[in-house]
Amino acid sequence: MRGQQTLYNKVFTSEMTEQKASGIGRSKALISKRDERMIYRYYYYTHIIGKNYPDAIQVLSEQFDLSQIRVIVCINENNTRLKEVTQREKPTQKELKKKYPWMNWFD
Repeated sequence: MRGQQTLYNKVFTSEMTEQKASGIGRSKALISKRDERMIYRYYYYTHIIGKNYPDAIQVLSEQFDLSQIRVIVCINENNTRLKEVTQREKPTQKELKKKYPWMNWFD
């Protein structure tokens, strides 16, 4: 179709095409953001709501569309960050709502 490439170039910036060319696969930055949200969500379920570990893992698995094993691995890989959240930050529901307003913090 004529003009299709021009439309493509207008819609998609060269930055996006450069990113795809530089590396194929999952974005480490996006995975890091997801894991950060998961840590806060885990904290919320276990420390604020009071769910036990298996229930919290089950809910996180459903919310993040990951297997339970993958959720456990992500939490273990970010254990240092989890300790910071649980021991130093200790955010309230209100603070969590402010940090991630699109998520439901009042179950």
